[in-house]
Amino acid sequence: AEAAVKAAEDAYVVAEEAIAGADTDNDGLITPAEQQAVQDAIDAAEALKEIERASGRERPAGLE
Repeated sequence: AEAAVKAAEDAYVVAEEAIAGADTDNDGLITPAEQQAVQDAIDAAEALKEIERASGRERPAGLE
């Protein structure tokens, strides 16, 4: 279960980094490919959060 918590925390860091760096070509626009990369990171974080939630452990603050 601790591994699930760690994986969820790590996935959220990756998602936050993807959001912050979404404009990879620095043209001021988010292309469909850039948006998809962000969405993929968010989806992965959500999936890991659900796995962690199913493990029955209490989540640290911020992963609610």
